[in-house]
Amino acid sequence: MNQITTGKQTVSATGPVTGTLNTSAMSGNFRVKVLIAGLGEGLRMMLSLEDTNNATPFSDARTIAHWDTYGGMPADGLTLSIRSNQMPSAKFGAANTALRLNCTALDSGASAQVTAWLEQ
Repeated sequence: MNQITTGKQTVSATGPVTGTLNTSAMSGNFRVKVLIAGLGEGLRMMLSLEDTNNATPFSDARTIAHWDTYGGMPADGLTLSIRSNQMPSAKFGAANTALRLNCTALDSGASAQVTAWLEQ
């Protein structure tokens, strides 16, 4: 398992979630999983998986997957996933490529614990 976020992160505002995954040496098929826990009933969170050719400072971030979820999930959270064939333009195997998770929308007063990782 290759961590995208730096472990479990509390997300209470929009913006990049702490952590990135260097994909410069990766190739082949993969699956990205995101575990969301603690989002209150009826509250909305939107997350984007972004990649880049410029890992520092991620200045050319590009969305390659997107999740829109609502609270009221099981106590142990909800795991979302996407396979590499569902995002064929993902940048892997070149210098400075990386992935990150970005919270693009979050209802006022909402927060959740988010963990993202890549499996090959």
